[in-house]
Amino acid sequence: MLSLTCIGLLLIQLLIIFKSEVILLAKKGRKGNIKVISENKTGRNKKFKDQTTSRRMTRTEFNKAIKNGTYSGYHLRNINGKATPVSNPDSSKRNNLG
Repeated sequence: MLSLTCIGLLLIQLLIIFKSEVILLAKKGRKGNIKVISENKTGRNKKFKDQTTSRRMTRTEFNKAIKNGTYSGYHLRNINGKATPVSNPDSSKRNNLG
């Protein structure tokens, strides 16, 4: 039978592994983990939130993170002369930013 200390240590190890997996998922840039939290009057997305890490970003910060490879599920498009983050295409029409 395992002692309470051993069980506690196992639980801590599991939590560390779980937290590492969450961080890895955020670094890999899973497609559905970004949410738009602010738009301007014309509907252009201004601020974003990473649902996995709770990180809040402006469009410029998000653009830099995409360029750095942090969010591999997104790319940039030039829309009306501005670099605009968009999700990579797939077969679903329900998971666009918004």
